[in-house]
Amino acid sequence: MGNEMREELDYDPMDDMGIGRWLDDQYRFLNELPKYLRLWVESIDTKKEAVYKIDRESIFLTFNYTDTLESVYCIDPDNIKHIHGYVKNRNEELVIGHCNQKAISYALEKKKEAEINFVDFAVSTFDRVSKYCNATLKRTSSIIDENIGFFKNLSNVDKVIIIGHSLNKVDMPYFEKVLNSVRENAVWKAYYFEDTDEKPFEKVLNDLGIKKENRFVRKTQELYL
Repeated sequence: MGNEMREELDYDPMDDMGIGRWLDDQYRFLNELPKYLRLWVESIDTKKEAVYKIDRESIFLTFNYTDTLESVYCIDPDNIKHIHGYVKNRNEELVIGHCNQKAISYALEKKKEAEINFVDFAVSTFDRVSKYCNATLKRTSSIIDENIGFFKNLSNVDKVIIIGHSLNKVDMPYFEKVLNSVRENAVWKAYYFEDTDEKPFEKVLNDLGIKKENRFVRKTQELYL
């Protein structure tokens, strides 16, 4: 680390105590993430033309923070669940996260090993890593419990359409909950943008336990107006 940076700090970031303070400085912005996320979402222009053919009488589970469904597609707000928060609700904190419990457990395990071996540098490092992961942990189980009423209302749904989602692992608990809430033989259609997503999408639906005859993977262009 250059002398210039050391002169800007009131501690040595390369000693065992200093590394902890330095990491705290680097990750201090995490406490401000929700605020910056809201500022960014509020800057998004949703005054655009509709792109997709959408049944306005459907029930919508959206991971989008904006009012796109409400303002662009004229969907009744009562039919929409903003599962990670809605930017128009000023009293609601927007959910942001990508880390998982395994990463936190791993960091805490490594921290404990470092403590046993008296490696202060590693203790400080893994302590801050665990805090970073905890700060960016998306607590899907709690969110599902808080919105259990929405999922209970899906009991008569016989078709599930997925648009604009990467089907990443961190959000799988939501799709598992939907699967266990809708009709047993509900048809699932997942739409992808890139051709390279076709097989991964097919695998995700298969891994969810959706029967082959009930799952379809299609290009998003099929939904264009």
